[in-house]
Amino acid sequence: MSGHAIYLDSPWALTAISQRQFWTSVDSRYGDGTVGGILSVDISDWDAPSVVFGKPARECDPAGGST
Repeated sequence: MSGHAIYLDSPWALTAISQRQFWTSVDSRYGDGTVGGILSVDISDWDAPSVVFGKPARECDPAGGST
């Protein structure tokens, strides 16, 4: 699959894929019409401690902070 990446040394076993190949057009309702691509990032290890907060992904605040 084109545009797929795995980050082998990431604490949470991150992978990413470019979604652009699956979207023939991007609906302008979801931005200003200048979107060039969509990137999905997946966490595969929810229990490994992070580098920044020292907590597993499952304990981090989805809003971007630390709980």
